[in-house]
Amino acid sequence: DMVFGPDDPLHWPDYSEMLDPELELAAIVGKAGRNLAREEAGAYVAGYTIFVDGSARDVSVKEMLGPYKHKDFGTNLGPCLVTPDEFDEMNARCGIRVNDEVWWEGNTGQKRNFRMTDLIDYASDEEELHPGDVIAAGTIGDSCSVDTGKWIKPGDVVELWIEGIGTMRLTAKREKR
Repeated sequence: DMVFGPDDPLHWPDYSEMLDPELELAAIVGKAGRNLAREEAGAYVAGYTIFVDGSARDVSVKEMLGPYKHKDFGTNLGPCLVTPDEFDEMNARCGIRVNDEVWWEGNTGQKRNFRMTDLIDYASDEEELHPGDVIAAGTIGDSCSVDTGKWIKPGDVVELWIEGIGTMRLTAKREKR
């Protein structure tokens, strides 16, 4: 997966007609560790940021057994890293605006199956975590297009925000073959 920043475009592969920019919260790992227990996993979080997980929804239905291209074209991270003492991962307002229209608003604790400590515990099971590794918690609430029924178009300006972290303002850019 290619990683892009907060000032880069929201990449839209030419092979898809349905791009879904999923709003996710991510933790950045701050130190190396392996086989971490949930109780110690929080000490490995350097901070939190926004993770925009682009999904080619019309392609994913064709790829049930692979190979996979529906999520292999780009992720945007940013706009900053907020330290754990400054941020409550389970209680921050967040939302999505498209061309200045509110498409969804909610909270980072909405419909969360796992806390970051659970995900770090799981990810480190028999695997080494390294400083700079990014662990995303999955789509927040019902914020994705599959849930809202609203789909972006090329050229749309998509703003994804989490209170305490900031706003990503991304323009959907259609890739040409």
